[in-house]
Amino acid sequence: MAVVTYKCPNCDGPLTFSPERQRFVCDYCLSAFTQQELDKAFPQMDDILNQPADTQGGPAGQAGAQTPPGFAKRQASPGADESPNAQSAPDAQKEAQTPPSAAQAPEEEDAAFDGHAVEYICPSCGAQVVCEDATAATFCYYCHNPVVLAGKLSGDLKPDRVVPFEVTREQAMERFAQLCSKKWFVPKDFCTSSQLEKMTGVYFPFWLVDADAQVQMSANAQNVRTWNTGNTQYTETSFYHLERAGYMQLTDVPILASLRQDASRITGVYPYDLSSAKPFHMAYLSGFMAQKRELDKEKAHPQFLSLANEFCQRRLRETCSGYSSLQVQSFSATPQNEDWEHTLLPVWTMSYTHRGKTYCYTVNGQNGKICGKLPLSGKKLLALFFGIWGGLFLLCLLGGWLL
Repeated sequence: MAVVTYKCPNCDGPLTFSPERQRFVCDYCLSAFTQQELDKAFPQMDDILNQPADTQGGPAGQAGAQTPPGFAKRQASPGADESPNAQSAPDAQKEAQTPPSAAQAPEEEDAAFDGHAVEYICPSCGAQVVCEDATAATFCYYCHNPVVLAGKLSGDLKPDRVVPFEVTREQAMERFAQLCSKKWFVPKDFCTSSQLEKMTGVYFPFWLVDADAQVQMSANAQNVRTWNTGNTQYTETSFYHLERAGYMQLTDVPILASLRQDASRITGVYPYDLSSAKPFHMAYLSGFMAQKRELDKEKAHPQFLSLANEFCQRRLRETCSGYSSLQVQSFSATPQNEDWEHTLLPVWTMSYTHRGKTYCYTVNGQNGKICGKLPLSGKKLLALFFGIWGGLFLLCLLGGWLL
């Protein structure tokens, strides 16, 4: 797997995108660059990144005449040029003595691992790193060098737009710490500096859909009026039949195009100001992690229909105000003229394990909105219980002594 690192043209240090400055900065010489300046410095970087992963030749760490700095490709494993059918006599004898069931299990595990893992060579330190197949940008686990995996966001998987990070890591940590400071019963080690250091910036893939929807709704409504005349109470119930029909415009309906189990945490930090979205450029991923799209339009379409129905029915119900009760009898929404855009949205993520359960938290990378369920400390709850019980016991003793 070929990887690319954006290098500083001045000192050859790694470049990362700064949410605060909205520039690509070098932490070594403190230089800052715009996207246009990077395009001018590395005119062929996008061509390399957009190449399919299996067509990029050349050994690891060796850049060709047309390859920008930071390009590296996974090295072939030792003996890869040998014939796959060649076996030594001891190996052939061991294979013949291995039961089929015992040999089949490791092969199935290897096949499953190969189907969900990607291996690359860090162009900075030469370490061999393995990540998930859905990862498009990450860090080297050893030297923390930011890398972009070539071919992951190319062709049909290339996003149309990206919303850059505007909330820095320090700001996300500060907002999360402020939230925890207001909660009395979270564990003590939950908001420590070592825990907040786990905050990671990730670009998640979303489908944003625009469409026109033809809608129709039939409903029954009631109005109940009660009044008193003398000692007699009167109740008047009026029944109405309502019809609503027309067209609605749907704009930027968000659908998470990832198969993550914590999808509700990611969508929970919505909405985003999409007016700040920019045409996709690989350089925005430098310094962050990124996920490639795992759901195509066909697989995401049922989710879009469900969201469109929910939105349209809610809007139609809002037009039926002034009634005591409303019962929808029939409803239909038929989207037309759909326009799908693949967009990467910024999210700060963090996880915490407490009593064998993993809690996931997300922070909107644009406005700082937080989503997640906080854990409860059993020790603090017990302390509260015994404190209240002890206080009541002392009050009873004092009351008995006074009486």
